[in-house]
Amino acid sequence: MEGFKKPDRKAKGKFVEYLYLDADQTVASLSAFEGGLIEELRSLSEEESDKGGKIGGVVGYGPLKAEGNLGKNQRARREEEVLLKRTGYSRITTLLEKLRELGALGSIPAYTPEVYEQVEEGELYELRAEIRLHPFHQFVSYVQGIAQVGKDWGMEDEDFDKIAKEAEDAFYGKNRNKTLLTAFADAEGAEPGHKIAMSVKKENLLVDFEEFSGTATFVAQVQRKVAEGQKVPAARLVRKSPMVSPVEQQMMLGLVPALRDAPEAGDMGIEVTEDDILLRKPAIVVKPLCIYRG
Repeated sequence: MEGFKKPDRKAKGKFVEYLYLDADQTVASLSAFEGGLIEELRSLSEEESDKGGKIGGVVGYGPLKAEGNLGKNQRARREEEVLLKRTGYSRITTLLEKLRELGALGSIPAYTPEVYEQVEEGELYELRAEIRLHPFHQFVSYVQGIAQVGKDWGMEDEDFDKIAKEAEDAFYGKNRNKTLLTAFADAEGAEPGHKIAMSVKKENLLVDFEEFSGTATFVAQVQRKVAEGQKVPAARLVRKSPMVSPVEQQMMLGLVPALRDAPEAGDMGIEVTEDDILLRKPAIVVKPLCIYRG
């Protein structure tokens, strides 16, 4: 078509939409590259200040630079000012660039049995996959949506609120903090049981709950490879206490047909299997650093 031009997806400075970002972990990881120098500078500054002197010259590393002939408080403020100007997005961009330069960021093109055998706990990988919230979260959101529509129309229905609470309690444990979500990175072409599961902090979501979906790129660290004969409850990923009793496991498995057969469940995209409830080999559990589109 005349005038149509596709963008260069590999172009530097391309548009990236972050859906999830663990800012604290990003800063902690960057400190491995830059933080040591900052602390060294502060320590030297304190030593000179105690002696009543000042440091001359310029000390810098990449984008971080502290000018000499500044007093202790001025120097600290200057360092903090430079750090604050580096937004969360630029921090993660810098970190990913450094990791790629060092070859410390692996890539998973497709999650296969061969990949499961090769990945090791502690390694960091990048992969493109479909975001899928755990079916329990999807079901609760669906039921709450029905309840809200009823309230908007002046038709209170406590049953729906009760159903949603019971489903949440079954997954999180009764009266527990619900600050985490269980999600899957559904890699294209992955065989059944090849789950990539993760715990997602709600506070780190950069989009509304409803927008946390679709195909995206995950950057995540392998935390656990589920070994032969192990059964890891997915609910363990969102509980402060990792204990999930056999009774609770059976109760959640018993809810699989109800979730699968919920009215309009298919239209809502709610699909659930026993592998969503109990993770088995060759599933892996990862810790996401960021999730983005672009």
